[in-house]
Amino acid sequence: MMDYVRDNPRRLLIKRQHTPFFTIRRSVQLAGICFDAVGNMGLLERPLMAVHCRCRWSEQEKRNYAAQCLTAAQQGAVLIGAFISPVEQDIARNAHEQRLPIIHLVENGFNELYKPVGQDFYACAEGRLLQLAPWPYHKDKRAITRQQCQELNRMAEAIAAFYANRRASICAT
Repeated sequence: MMDYVRDNPRRLLIKRQHTPFFTIRRSVQLAGICFDAVGNMGLLERPLMAVHCRCRWSEQEKRNYAAQCLTAAQQGAVLIGAFISPVEQDIARNAHEQRLPIIHLVENGFNELYKPVGQDFYACAEGRLLQLAPWPYHKDKRAITRQQCQELNRMAEAIAAFYANRRASICAT
């Protein structure tokens, strides 16, 4: 606890040096969906790969998919997803460890004083993270529902498809 308190001035300095990445943007429209956003909006301009592991896949299919996602990220794609399942969480953790960018769709919105915590704080400061929240902030601790998980996965896929189509349209003109 004391280490955390002693480190507060350094984290405040980091936050001030990278203010645009820590500014909460309200009502951002992406692929026809309204989000609140924190992080590097520029990540949306890069190729996106929606991360959604299916539970019916075999363990080998899940391992292959995780490797495919990380390879795509190493080659410049930004991974986008809710990162809910254990395989998806491993993909996000490995991406963080390799300092690869991700766009994370989250269930809980951002209160006025919100800032990412832990490794997300440093990823945000370095421009490797964008967090998107489609629903408003709530104080109470809630378990995410299956329906919300499915909605977040659909949103990630819709955003990835929207920006892929947009880039294709720009290239065609």
